[in-house]
Amino acid sequence: GGGLLCRDCVLLGDLKAGDYAEVSVAAAEARSRLDKALGAAVERVRELREGQERVASAIPAVHEAYVSVVGAVQGKAEAMEISVRGRRDAWARKAEQEREASVLGLMRHCESLDQLRRAVSNAV
Repeated sequence: GGGLLCRDCVLLGDLKAGDYAEVSVAAAEARSRLDKALGAAVERVRELREGQERVASAIPAVHEAYVSVVGAVQGKAEAMEISVRGRRDAWARKAEQEREASVLGLMRHCESLDQLRRAVSNAV
C-alpha cells in the first residue's frame, strides 16, 4: 500500500486534474501503456526490417532486369549498325558498278566517235 499520486503528474492521458490513484495503480497503468508502445515500436521495427529485406532481395532482380534490357538494346544497336553498314557497303558497290559502267559506256562512245571521225577523214 502506498500514498496517492496525481495521475496528471505521470502523464497518464485523458484524466482530469485532481483525479488521484494509488502509486501501484498508476505504475501498473504506466507500465501497460509503455508495454503497448514498446510492442508497437517492436512491430514497426519488424515491418521496417521486412521492407528492407524485400528491397534488398529485389535489388539483384532489378539489376538483372536492367542489365538484360541494356544488353538487348546494345544488341539491337549493334544489329542496326551492322545492317546500316551492310546497306552502305551495298550502295557503295552499286555506285561503283554504275560508275564503272558509265566510264565503260563513255569509252565505247569515244571509240565510236573516233571510228566515225576516221571514216569521215578517209572519205574526204
